[in-house]
This record gives sequence, C-alpha cells and structure tokens, in this order.
Amino acid sequence: MNFIIYFSIGLILSANIWASPPQVQPTPKPSSLSPAEIQLNQEVSKLVNQMQVWQKQFELDPEKNRFLSHCQELEKNQKINSKEYKACKKFYENLFSDGKLEINLFFGYRDTRPSNYVLDLVEKNSLVKTLTATCPRPQNYIETCGFRRDKDDADKLIKSVKGPDGNPKEVIFRLNNSSISLNDDYNRKSDYQKSRTEKMKELFKDALENSDVVYYFGHSRNGGGPDFGPAQKLTAENHVDYDWYKQTKMGKKLMLEALKNRDPNKTLLLGMFSCSSELHFSNSFAAAGAKNTIFSTKTMYDGELIPGIMNSVNFIMNLSCDKSLGVTQLPFHAKVFN
Repeated sequence: MNFIIYFSIGLILSANIWASPPQVQPTPKPSSLSPAEIQLNQEVSKLVNQMQVWQKQFELDPEKNRFLSHCQELEKNQKINSKEYKACKKFYENLFSDGKLEINLFFGYRDTRPSNYVLDLVEKNSLVKTLTATCPRPQNYIETCGFRRDKDDADKLIKSVKGPDGNPKEVIFRLNNSSISLNDDYNRKSDYQKSRTEKMKELFKDALENSDVVYYFGHSRNGGGPDFGPAQKLTAENHVDYDWYKQTKMGKKLMLEALKNRDPNKTLLLGMFSCSSELHFSNSFAAAGAKNTIFSTKTMYDGELIPGIMNSVNFIMNLSCDKSLGVTQLPFHAKVFN
C-alpha cells in the first residue's frame, strides 16, 4: 500500500517537472542607445518637468489680458482706447494675412565655455515634447500644448487656433537647433556641425525676411551674435573671446541685412531672448525697420528665457492686446502694436 502511494506521488512530481520546467528569466537586452543619447533623454526629461511647472503659470483671462475678441467691448467701456484697439487688430490681421501664422524659434549654439556642455539640443527637444503634449483640463487659455508634429518634417509643429476674423487658422511652429550633440569638443571637429551651422544661418535669414514671428534663443556674444556654431575664437583660459565678437559682429550683420531685405509692409514680431539684447541690438533693429520687438534688459538665465518665450507665444495665440505680451514680469521689454 505504501509503495503504491509513494509511486503515485513520484509520478505526479515527475509529471509536474516535465510539464513545468523552471522559468529562466531572460537576460535584459543592452540598450540600443549610445551614452550620449541616454544623457540627452535624461536631461530632456528633467527640463520637460520644469516646463510643465512654468506652463501652469500661463493661464490667462480674456478681459484682464485683453484678448482681441473682448477688446471691442473693452473699447466701449473705455477700458482700452480706440487707437490701441485698432493697432492691435491690425497687428493680428497682418500676422494672419495669408491665412496662417508662422512662428520660427531658433536655438542658437548654447555652449557653456569653459565647460564642454552644449544646451540647445536639450532645450529644443524639451520644448517639442511640451508643445506636443495634451492640453490640460480645464485649459484656461493655455495654448502652448496640443500641437501635432508634421509627418514629413520633425521640426514643424502644427495647431489650429481662432484667428482675428473668428475663423480657425493654422499655426505653424518651427523649432531649429544649432548643435548636433551635447559635446562642444566633438562638435568643433565635426564637418556635420559646420554644415549645420551654415544651414541655420540660411534658415534664420530666410525667416527674418519672410516669417511672421521670429524668436532667437541663445547667446548675444557681446553684440556679435546671434551665433549658430561653436565659438570661433577662445581665450587662453578656454572662454569665449567676447572682444573678438564685439569687433566682428558677424551675426548682427546677418540680421540687419535680412531685415533690410524684408518687405516693410509685412508685419514681423522679433524676439531676442539673449543676454542684454536691448543694449546690443535695439537701436540697430529700429534703424532697420523692426517695429514689433521683444528684448531682454540684462544677463539672462534659462529660468527666465524659456518661460519668456512660452508666455509670449501663449499671448500671441490667444490674440492678446496686452502690450507686454506676457514678458514684462520677467526682465524683458516688449514694444508691439506700433
């Protein structure tokens, strides 16, 4: 009897062994990303989280922030004068004159000499993620979200908003980065970086001549910028040679040439989100015919530059007639609706 019991148990155990072999955990596959790509993704994730915090501060009020759709009523109630309302209305009608609004954001070459780190690739990718994220609910007039990426051009984002005539209009937002990697030493030796820098100059010049809204986010180079490539001259201490830039003014000359080539009847909003840009560029831009401008008034930091750009975009997409365009709470000076 005992033999039969033990024999039966043995058969059951044997069957279980054959039916359920030990589960071997698969060896994790090594990441297909390079160390540089992993670093980029980590830095982007951190900055996206910060951008989402900033974005919550952009909630607007149609009356307080003087949306164009409310300005006629504000004019009736003498909360906005007729001249100001008409100038704002004309500004947006001109921006949307071809049925759409084109915004170009150029990330200059954001090196951090004497460090080897370059920032603009992180900033560009972070902003793309933020702009293409689902809009919050309730949205509260936050428009820096809900964009879709163009299937043929990864740097082109598209969204529909209500235009000055009350009908849906397309907003095209192009984001252009200068650097090809986070490593300045690597970029300096790369032929691809050289061609990227030249391509950025061409795109920037074309945007200044033809686009509706152009933002530059980068270094002023002591008045020699904008700059879309590694610093062309360094000091013995591995710092950017700002005196050399101040003397040559190559980036500034490029801008002024493009502005002079622009049709004076075509409205342009130009934002220079770089250190002390008002000091370095405002007089020259005014002489070249740039009427609607945003300049910084001091040395700038990321926590001021990125919110300034996002907030002004939000004001524009909501057709705000607030002459600050949402930047005066930061160290910027906006001059618009002229």
